[in-house]
Amino acid sequence: MQKNGLEETNLSFVFVCMMLFNLNQTKMKNRPFILAPSELERLKDLSLFYPCAGKDYHDAVKMFSPYITDFWFVDKNYFGYVSIDIGRGVLFRDRDYVLLNSKMEGNPFYRSRYGEIWPCILTETYRHLPSDRIIRIHLRKGYGFSTLRHEGRMGKLGVFFYRGDSAGEGGSGDHWLRETHLNEIYEH
Repeated sequence: MQKNGLEETNLSFVFVCMMLFNLNQTKMKNRPFILAPSELERLKDLSLFYPCAGKDYHDAVKMFSPYITDFWFVDKNYFGYVSIDIGRGVLFRDRDYVLLNSKMEGNPFYRSRYGEIWPCILTETYRHLPSDRIIRIHLRKGYGFSTLRHEGRMGKLGVFFYRGDSAGEGGSGDHWLRETHLNEIYEH
């Protein structure tokens, strides 16, 4: 079944990403937000993508670990202004996760010039104890749009997690919620 050019399987994704974005909106504050288990089950083994994430990864991982396999967090300031403790694992304080493996690809200390950023990816593999699932967290230094368009390992998206970003004060200035960008996300 198709609706507005999107297949039915993508409609679950659209619902999830838009509802997650609206969690912090004023009109949603007094309403309970619960996704039906059947909707969450449809996300099994898909990817989560969170551009401009900074260190705001824990809630997304905690919420979707029983379903999502690959978590892609992207920020142009990883391994620079946004410090990451590379040895202990990003979830070292959470007892629900056991770090199994950690791998770095690229140079984390590359300084960008003229807007160029050479990607660097820290991938950490964990066992999520409550669900006994293996998950991978990828922290990618780079631009969100470049990641979405060119990172072939990301796979099919199940969740677009986005809490917003500012145009100034170190923000990216990316406008992820413009219609053209939303269409690109839905198609991924």
